[in-house]
Amino acid sequence: MAELLQTMVRDRAGDVALTDERTTRTWAELDRSVDRWIGVLRGAGLDVGDRVAFVLGNRHETFEALLACVHAGLVAVPVNWHLTAPEIAHILTDCGARAVLTEAAYAPTVRDAVARTPDGPDLLMSVDGGDGCTPVDDLPVGPPVAALSGGVLLYTSGTSGRPKGVVNPLLKVGAPIDRVAATTEALGGGLGIPTQGQALLVGPWYHSAQLFFAQFPLLRGCGLVLRRGFDPVEVLRVIDEEKITISHLVPTQFVRLLRVDAATRAAFSGASLARIWHGGGPCPPETKRAMIEWWGPVFVEYYAATEAGIVTLADSHTWLARPGTVGRPAPPTEVVVVDDEGRPLPAGREGRVAVRRPPGRGFHYHNAPEQTEQAHVAPDTFTVGDLGHLDADGYLFLTGRSAELIVTGGVNVYPAEVEAVLSTHPAVQDSVVIGVPDEEFGEQVRAVVQLDPAWPAQGVEQALDAHCRTSLAGFKVPRSYEVVDRIPREPTGKLPRGALRDRYRPAAVSPGLLADPASYLTGVPHDEFARRRRDAPVAWVEEVELTRTDQDRSVRSRGRGFWAVTRHSAVSEVSRDPATFSSAAGGAFLADPRTPEDLHRNRQLLINMDAPEHAWVRRLVAGAFTPRAVGRLGELVTRHAEEVVARAVAARDIDVVADLAAELPLLVLTDLLGVPREDRRLLFDWSNNLVGFDDPRYGGGSVQRYRDTFAAAFSYVRELAAQRRAAPTDDLLSLLVHAEADGRGLTDAQLCQLWLLLVIAGNETTRHLISNGVQALLEHPEQRDRLIAEPDLTASAVEELLRFVTPIMQFRRTATRDTVLDGTRIAAGDKVVIYYASANRDPAAFTDPDRLDLARDPNPHLAFGIGPHFCLGAHLARLEMAAFLTAIRPHLARLRLTGPVRRMRTNFMNAVTAMPARFDVAPEGE
Repeated sequence: MAELLQTMVRDRAGDVALTDERTTRTWAELDRSVDRWIGVLRGAGLDVGDRVAFVLGNRHETFEALLACVHAGLVAVPVNWHLTAPEIAHILTDCGARAVLTEAAYAPTVRDAVARTPDGPDLLMSVDGGDGCTPVDDLPVGPPVAALSGGVLLYTSGTSGRPKGVVNPLLKVGAPIDRVAATTEALGGGLGIPTQGQALLVGPWYHSAQLFFAQFPLLRGCGLVLRRGFDPVEVLRVIDEEKITISHLVPTQFVRLLRVDAATRAAFSGASLARIWHGGGPCPPETKRAMIEWWGPVFVEYYAATEAGIVTLADSHTWLARPGTVGRPAPPTEVVVVDDEGRPLPAGREGRVAVRRPPGRGFHYHNAPEQTEQAHVAPDTFTVGDLGHLDADGYLFLTGRSAELIVTGGVNVYPAEVEAVLSTHPAVQDSVVIGVPDEEFGEQVRAVVQLDPAWPAQGVEQALDAHCRTSLAGFKVPRSYEVVDRIPREPTGKLPRGALRDRYRPAAVSPGLLADPASYLTGVPHDEFARRRRDAPVAWVEEVELTRTDQDRSVRSRGRGFWAVTRHSAVSEVSRDPATFSSAAGGAFLADPRTPEDLHRNRQLLINMDAPEHAWVRRLVAGAFTPRAVGRLGELVTRHAEEVVARAVAARDIDVVADLAAELPLLVLTDLLGVPREDRRLLFDWSNNLVGFDDPRYGGGSVQRYRDTFAAAFSYVRELAAQRRAAPTDDLLSLLVHAEADGRGLTDAQLCQLWLLLVIAGNETTRHLISNGVQALLEHPEQRDRLIAEPDLTASAVEELLRFVTPIMQFRRTATRDTVLDGTRIAAGDKVVIYYASANRDPAAFTDPDRLDLARDPNPHLAFGIGPHFCLGAHLARLEMAAFLTAIRPHLARLRLTGPVRRMRTNFMNAVTAMPARFDVAPEGE
């Protein structure tokens, strides 16, 4: 028996204990299920103190497994299921997770995260399937073990830096289970958690408050009703039908509840409700009064943080007597308000809110002693950045967070105060107030507003201005408003305030820098990418005016602009979501097609397709690029690499691009595609003309040359294809002309486009990987010498050079619907450009990202993309680069550059056009 449930099993075995949308458990069934989970987890080899990461939604298995951890001495690590693989990998690494529990919906991301985790978890389990996961039902059940207290390691949301694990003494891992029972009893009495009734959870359980106000009521004897998300009408229905007595909600949910239609509101009884805890942000007084009038004095507001736990409480009667208070602490906890130097401030003075706990009752950040120290303003006294003041009776009033403070003309404005006033206007469904740059005042107050759907947008700014001026001093009134479709709140109700502010920061350089092909003549602008990742990770870029010639007529044109996506996590998100970010809607290249006919023609190209056509074409050709198929080319590629390097070494004075970087992939391509070797220069010229469209030495901006290049290439492949149809060989072109899937093969247009894509990708990508890779090795002699001395580094060197030089810098997508990415609202139809070159230098994904480290591991680079458009030729490019490094290693120490490196004028490819170099004479006897 699960000891903490024994009273309920003894007295109410048949009563319902746990319910979600699919399953109901009685207390007896829950007890048996928890026992089985204990057996599964301990039977898998997990021991006292081991960490189990949970990437699970609000479902019955989540709480069954959590209760098992509490009884088995294991530490549960809740993980936000919205996180990307690198973000989850950070938590798995930091906490040292031995096992991960997930569900099918999140399994692909979790599997990716586990693969990125050094010394990763031994066990990846799923409650409902998922590739690469072991079904929980298939795991053996170990023998019974003595019950010992487990714990929970919660991670903060990471608004300043990466998420940090918070260790507090509430549950002592390995202690007798009676200690958990005593803690539950004490908390229940202090917070008014009943021993019977029904609790409702509609927020994400991984949030500390949601977990606390769900798990402890369950342990006290309340039944727990789970819903995967919040819907105001559904919440009202469930409260009445399930006779809910307690729940935890946040202020934004109050606003949505207050705006249900009159019939739904009139039908709601709420007679069963006894207590609603709320926190997660300031609650506007008018909103709270309206909820008290509707539901009665059942509300208990608290001040808390993941680091601090519950600090203060204020029931409805206290709040009505002191509107705006979050209560006062219960001894022995104290609240002090301090200045910037950590000195206590008197009542009524605003400052940083600090919590003082008795020795041994505080917290520390896991693996982060410096950040723990920074949070403490005195021994056993810490702050998490909230601002507020105490009144004369010791009641706490919050005014905001220090990071949110707006300083305009030397005067402080607290956003929470302005947001509270805005929320009382019937036009406002949600709002966030931020400071934006102002030349005269330093910052000005801006309100970002989500309107009620029934309220017309016309004239709303004037109405809101007049409304605010009735309640706020003039300097606090927003100077500008922005109406958005939706405020991008996190599921917990928190605001990505920093990301919204970042949208208005001035660019330190030309706003069109990333779009201008000329910007890349001196190399990839890594400083600009670093600035954008830090200050504006998704930001609008104005396109520059470019000259095009068509039929002897020069035309200057400018694109409509695009969103530049620069962080690794966001680039991955866009790449994996083709339903929201389409390749077919506008094509994968930055420039918009000029006509609908051009767009239709472009969609014959694989990279400009979406499902299902994209998947169908890939299926036709993918067999030629599997690791096994590419592996069969190993001997051929090695021979070509050795011959190319031998000729260059013999020549001594070379151009790295022409004599090494271009020659190897061209020789491989001619063999692979069945092109006569003497025609390889044609492939070289065609790809240069297309990729170098904006470079005067190649395409020169000539639309006619662009068309002529396509025409020449297509004419060539049509003739070659006719030969293969008549007399097939074992080359790739023969495979393409005869390939069928679902009863059809490639059209003529698709065949021509696919063949040319293989020519360009197979030539340009590897060429620029080799040329940039050689330059990187010569500029980092310590890494060059390491490669020479350690041949086993070849495979990881290939991956690191792919990351460090990133041959293809970007691809474009088009948003198919209004969405929010990294806190930035993107409208349907907007161009979205994902910068792999920036993602591959993101410090959130790579340690010391600007350092070349040929032994880097893990190395989750995106040089080949990710998601459905992952590069078909990735295995071949890796094989060619490995063969090249192996062939040149004996000569690398003698290679040096002898002239300036010339680069292509293009914003698409990290392209080198010339790199003069020399192999010095080998010492005698070498």
